[in-house]
Amino acid sequence: INMFNIYCCSNGICLSCTPLSDKESEIPEFQRLLPKFNLKNCMVTADALHCQKDTCSIILERKGNYTIKVKDNQKELKEDIIHLLAQHAGKTVSVSHNSCDYKILILSRTYIGADWPGARAYIQMISHKRIHQKDYNPEPQYFVSSAINTDLIMETVDNRWGIEDDLH
Repeated sequence: INMFNIYCCSNGICLSCTPLSDKESEIPEFQRLLPKFNLKNCMVTADALHCQKDTCSIILERKGNYTIKVKDNQKELKEDIIHLLAQHAGKTVSVSHNSCDYKILILSRTYIGADWPGARAYIQMISHKRIHQKDYNPEPQYFVSSAINTDLIMETVDNRWGIEDDLH
C-alpha cells in the first residue's frame, strides 16, 4: 500500500494521509483533496507526477501558488522551460542558494508558451548537495511556478529536499 501525504513544511505536520492501492491514483486523490484546503497565501509543491494542468488550476482557484517539478511527463512544458531559459539568459536571476545553483526567469504576463495555468516563472536548479557522494552527477532539474518572488521559489524548492530525503 502506498501512502499519499499532504505535508505542511511551515508547521512540520502531515495534514492528510491516504492509503492508495497504486501510484497512478495519486493524481486524482491530490485533485480531490486540494479543494478542501484554504490555500490563500500558501505555496504548494509536488513531484513531477503532479505537474498537471488541472492540479495547477485547482491551486490557483483556491488562491494558492505552486512551484512544481517538471520532467518528461510534461515534455512540451519542459522543452519550453529549457528553450526560454537559454533564449533569455540575460534576463534570468542567477543565484547560488544552499548548495544549489538557480536560474529563474520571470515570465511576462502576456507570455503563453506551453499554455500552463498561471505560470509566472520558469526555474532551472542544479544541486550540489551530494557533491561528496561517488554517484554525484549534477543534472539540471526544472520547475514551473505561479509565483514571482525568487526567494520564495528557492525556499520552496529547497524545502522539497526535507520531504524527499527525510519523509520518503
